[in-house]
Amino acid sequence: MSAFRVSPSQLATLSDVIRSVTRVSGLSAEDADDFSQHVHLRLLERNYEPLARFAGRSSFRTYLFVVVKRLLLDWRNAQAGKWRPSALATRLGPLAVGLDRLMSRDGCSRDEAIAVLSADGSAPGGALLRELAERIPQR
Repeated sequence: MSAFRVSPSQLATLSDVIRSVTRVSGLSAEDADDFSQHVHLRLLERNYEPLARFAGRSSFRTYLFVVVKRLLLDWRNAQAGKWRPSALATRLGPLAVGLDRLMSRDGCSRDEAIAVLSADGSAPGGALLRELAERIPQR
């Protein structure tokens, strides 16, 4: 299979799209650089096959945005693993999901998770957070 020839304008559009995706996704500057390199490497390893598959059913930029966004999802899953809140936390609401995320995914203790959410300012008092944190199962 011969390599797909990428034009300089396509590479420029790809770089613009990568910057847009990292900005919209809230990546830090360091993570944005890492992800940008990851995208370029992944596409190079695949001989730019996703670009060659562009069928013109949307604008090239829109198509690239979807490709890069999917690569971001894969990259994040590879970095941190896939995480879902417990069923109980989901039933208890957004505060419980936040506590569950901090405790089970991010490795915070109950007290640390409560402190993080309390520092936000928009969360209710520590007593409610403590009660929710005690109800969430340890995973």
